[in-house]
Amino acid sequence: MQTIDYIILAIYIAVLCVISWIFRRVKKDSQDFFLAGRSLGVIPIGLSVMVTTFSAVNYLAMPGEIASQGLYMLASLPAFFLAAWPVAKYWMPRFLEMRPVSVYAFLEERFDGKVRLLCAVLFLAWRLFWMAVALYASCKIMHLLTGMDLLWLLLLCSIVATAYSSIGGMKAVVWTDVLQFIVLVGGLFCIIGFLIAKIDGGIVTAVTCPFRNGHGLANFSDHSFFTGSPYSRLCFWLLLLGYFLTPVSTMCSDQMTIQRLIASGSVKNAVKTQTVNAMLTIPTEIILWFIGLAVFTFFFQHPELPKQEGDTALFFFISTQLPTPIPGLVLSGMMAAVISTLNAVFNGMATVYLKEFHVRYFRPGLPEERQVRVARIATAVIGLLAIALGLLIIYSAKWLRQSVVEASTIFKALEIIVMPAFLFAILSKRASTTLVWVTAGLMWGVKVGTLTWYTLSTAAVAHWEPGMPMGWGGPVRPYAGIAFVALGIVLAWLWRVCRARRRTAFTLMLCSMISFGYAAGLLLWSLFSNTLIKDVPRSLSFQWGGLPLTILYVTMGLLWCRFGPPQPKEKYQGLTLFDSGEVVK
Repeated sequence: MQTIDYIILAIYIAVLCVISWIFRRVKKDSQDFFLAGRSLGVIPIGLSVMVTTFSAVNYLAMPGEIASQGLYMLASLPAFFLAAWPVAKYWMPRFLEMRPVSVYAFLEERFDGKVRLLCAVLFLAWRLFWMAVALYASCKIMHLLTGMDLLWLLLLCSIVATAYSSIGGMKAVVWTDVLQFIVLVGGLFCIIGFLIAKIDGGIVTAVTCPFRNGHGLANFSDHSFFTGSPYSRLCFWLLLLGYFLTPVSTMCSDQMTIQRLIASGSVKNAVKTQTVNAMLTIPTEIILWFIGLAVFTFFFQHPELPKQEGDTALFFFISTQLPTPIPGLVLSGMMAAVISTLNAVFNGMATVYLKEFHVRYFRPGLPEERQVRVARIATAVIGLLAIALGLLIIYSAKWLRQSVVEASTIFKALEIIVMPAFLFAILSKRASTTLVWVTAGLMWGVKVGTLTWYTLSTAAVAHWEPGMPMGWGGPVRPYAGIAFVALGIVLAWLWRVCRARRRTAFTLMLCSMISFGYAAGLLLWSLFSNTLIKDVPRSLSFQWGGLPLTILYVTMGLLWCRFGPPQPKEKYQGLTLFDSGEVVK
């Protein structure tokens, strides 16, 4: 990159800061700061939701995955529509009629304050780790483009995003997202133009070359792609499930998305906002898929260049093949992605902290003007925490030799109960606080068990060489799993004995469920490793770890809906999707 590229980037950041500073002057209260007075238009909010959900992780991961693994993401299109339609038709109208600022207030009405607090804490913790992944991805991009040290880039990006986010509220975030959408899409079209110009045969060859060389839809002709083996990196059915659950989770339980929908001002506008989001998301995905295919074609036609795979292929092309000042424009687009994402997360997390913790527990009755000040301070603190966790992501990705897509899966254990809690709450009149806590304990245990499997097996495979013992990448004995089953039985017996002492009984119940869940994860590891591994160590697929969790909470929900005790009418009437006012019998 040349000096002019850095000047373009600096001008872009300065424009964003000026916009944010202008909107800073019109903040009157927390409603203005977090919801922009519920007066924003459908199109800017739809653009904002789209840019936010398509973080720098997506812009790095999608073309890299397509260039490396083929067009397996084609499975996302039907899953997206299957998930988005029922959520927009049934869930969003019922929820938005409550007009909350924090989505977790709904959980207190449906269950109790403890479940509300649990999910709010988990949201904050999960989004901190998620932000760290976004920072890692964006810094990796800029490292490849500029050659600057990854650590210094992380610090620079974090400080700029934190300072910018703490200045303005929701209105500034949304309108700068509109600008960032323009910059981002403009950068993508610049990349497409130069890729087509540098590929012999142009746009047609860019698409057909991967298919002619067994790279386009090769996964769909591979038997292992449909088996569901925990040792297959990709599985069609798990991809379909993941693509279905992601929009459900985003639109049902994600503060940063629902907060934007609330800011649209009405249920009708919120549905229109999601329509705009869908109409922008699908073409953008297709553009990123095309870039991935074109990057594969470019390197296929230029074997003299250093071999590039995965996350690095596209950005090697940008840094070596694009003339000045195009890299500066592309880098501005990547900065647009990460700043937009961090803005949304900072704003959402500040909302949750202020409404769920500060005002409820620390300073009840805090004046609105002071609430805005607290939100800005909270944003700065969140940014500092994101820096620390970004360093942790860098370490884990190097240690396990992961791509960005895989690195993000390690830190998702914290959010696993949030979506099930909302689904239980809105789909079943029998769902109760006990169901949420029992499911939470089991899911945490299973997740930690599969993370143990994933981390140890991946590290073993990364460091294995022929002739070495397979270690954790080979067959594993079931003794540890059996031991945790025994521990869970003992804790469950103590829970029954101590039922009269509520706090002690609750702690024992939660620990017993975690123990049983962890045992299940370890026993699954033992079962599959002894069945499927022969001579070469194998690592657990980063994708497969979510399958046991999905099966678990679906099973728990169905059983509880059938056999769970009836709940008081006031805990579900008007709060579930299919409530017609009758009492559960």
